[in-house]
Amino acid sequence: MRQAGVEPNNLTFVGVLNACASSTALEEGRHAHDQIIQSGFESDVFVRNSLVNMYGKCWCIEDALRVFYRMPICDVISWNTMLWGYAMHGYTEEAHGHLKQMCEKGVEISHINFVSLLSACSHAGPSR
Repeated sequence: MRQAGVEPNNLTFVGVLNACASSTALEEGRHAHDQIIQSGFESDVFVRNSLVNMYGKCWCIEDALRVFYRMPICDVISWNTMLWGYAMHGYTEEAHGHLKQMCEKGVEISHINFVSLLSACSHAGPSR
């Protein structure tokens, strides 16, 4: 795009991050994150949600948390994306604590949140 003289926008970065998340391409996702910072789109809620999703799916839950907690505004998608990140990796206690925080913050809870919590339990296996 840049070689053709076209600058990426927030939706470009969302697409790139989703592609990285789908293929668990962490290094490419980190490179995209650097480009996002340089381009000034780091404060965009859609880009931030995509960063949380990408890091979560690439097994970097700490990086997902870092992005999540630096968000100036978290919408319901932000909260759900972080909850799903915990669920994917079987972090049952963290998922439960996150759901509790959602309730405390007044975030709308739906059946999707409970499915995520059950998913965390199922991914934890018998030893957790």
